[in-house]
Amino acid sequence: MGKILDRYLIKEFFKSILLTLIVFIFIYDITNLFENIGRFLDKKAGFFNIFVYYIYFTPQIIILVMPVAFLLGVFFSLGFMARHNELLSLRSLGISSIRIIKPILVSGFIATLFLIFYNDIVTPESIRRMNKWRTEKIYHIKVRGRQYFSNIEFIGKEGWTIYASFYDKRNRTIRNLDITTYKNQHIEKRIYAKRAYWRDSLWVLKDVYIRKFIQDKINIEVYDTLSFPQLKEKPDDFTQRRKRPEEMRLRELIGYVRRVEKSGGFALGERVEIQMRFAYPLISFILLLYGCPFALDVKRKGFAFGFGWSLVISFFYWGIIQIFKAYGIKGSLYPYVSVWLPEIIFALFGVFLIIRAIKKL
Repeated sequence: MGKILDRYLIKEFFKSILLTLIVFIFIYDITNLFENIGRFLDKKAGFFNIFVYYIYFTPQIIILVMPVAFLLGVFFSLGFMARHNELLSLRSLGISSIRIIKPILVSGFIATLFLIFYNDIVTPESIRRMNKWRTEKIYHIKVRGRQYFSNIEFIGKEGWTIYASFYDKRNRTIRNLDITTYKNQHIEKRIYAKRAYWRDSLWVLKDVYIRKFIQDKINIEVYDTLSFPQLKEKPDDFTQRRKRPEEMRLRELIGYVRRVEKSGGFALGERVEIQMRFAYPLISFILLLYGCPFALDVKRKGFAFGFGWSLVISFFYWGIIQIFKAYGIKGSLYPYVSVWLPEIIFALFGVFLIIRAIKKL
């Protein structure tokens, strides 16, 4: 009896989630298409290119709407059972409310752990491919096959700020190479070379000026030619498109934050993003704690009441998350505080609602 009931509840729960996801993804994609249709037509993007673009666009929408899907999923599955007196029949057999919602909470928690991995593996890659497809296929901007690159600027592997006004991929030469190194978030050294060549697996600099900042003094060194093995970047690093933080996996994002802070910069937004990689999928499970009491009580309070309050709680929670996230990005709150404080508060209140609902029922 127990295993049959568990399978039935889990099946109805995930079936409701799937239907909710399909509806929300369709609405979201269609709305986005209507917003961008003029731009697509101006760029003469074909139907196939637009279709593939939305294939890459959809995975990030799944993680975005999944909390609402979880909440409505538990409400529809348990709510319909309560409406058709199935829950009443189960209670008459001596099955408690906590026993009824247990398989949904357990399966929901397992699904949330899966979402954390999904949010780190699938979502960043889909965003990267979406941006690349939009650039090459929608906007028709050629990226592949380029031999010359200008105004290249990025943070190197050692946390240095590297700028090159021109790079010749074919000859592996750089013009106007400018490197700034940092120590304790202060400029330690600035290296300028009119030209740089890749020779024998290292960079050779020509017409080099090195300025070392020592307290209040500046020491200047001049070299006609200087081998520079300290520059770990290879020629391909000067031609690669830099990933945006949302395109990076968690390991890459953590490394990027370290390089930014080592270079003397601040990465508050990226630190918030690191916390959100774990926190946002957990919203789905937290909203289950709100959905279960509403669904169990739908017979007494009505389906419309529970459905309406489910949506209100979802969007209210989402709004609070965005407000605290903004405070974290601006530096008004520590990143982990701005992300986890609302999660903890809503989780505790959700547990309180479940306990109260079980006592009443």
